[in-house]
Amino acid sequence: MTSTHRGLNRLLLGLVGLVILAVGAAVTATALLPGGATTWKDVTGQASESAHSALDSTPLPDGQTSWWSVGILAAGLILIILLAAWIFSQGGGKTHRILREKDSSDAEGSTTVDTGFAAEAIKTALKEDPRILGTSVSSWDIKGTDGLKISIQARRGASPADITTTVERLLGGLDSLLGKTVPVLIYIGSGTRTNLARAQRTL
Repeated sequence: MTSTHRGLNRLLLGLVGLVILAVGAAVTATALLPGGATTWKDVTGQASESAHSALDSTPLPDGQTSWWSVGILAAGLILIILLAAWIFSQGGGKTHRILREKDSSDAEGSTTVDTGFAAEAIKTALKEDPRILGTSVSSWDIKGTDGLKISIQARRGASPADITTTVERLLGGLDSLLGKTVPVLIYIGSGTRTNLARAQRTL
């Protein structure tokens, strides 16, 4: 439930993976193949000579700097800016409300329901459930639509289907109270508390 662009992430991860794979293959070939070290030395030497020739053939008016150096520096800065933008675009979408409705009257205004309202109601309703060890509630804005994420830490041996049924029944009451159906993601997992908690005995 984030605004992260999955396609772009997968593309970047794929490119990074290919680069790492190519470097690993080159290092392995250099170490294992006969004459690999000599070939690698020749290739890097030729690449170094080509780079020096390119730099010498494109001097700036000052005679000490090459256009290639300026271009590489500019490309590096652009790459840094793009990577920073990509990093800061990760996640996102988290909000503090679960519902915002404009008033139907002619007067301008809107009604906003804070996430804390739903979070307190849900946590209180599930607090005494012996199958549940902990509950956290957050809200997200996905493409202009507010939704809830309910994360539940279940006790060992508890049925996820039964917990889901209980939560859905609770959400039905919340929808009736709000007068609108709110999109919800229910996550049921385990953690340290699940491993350490004693199992419930039914007599």
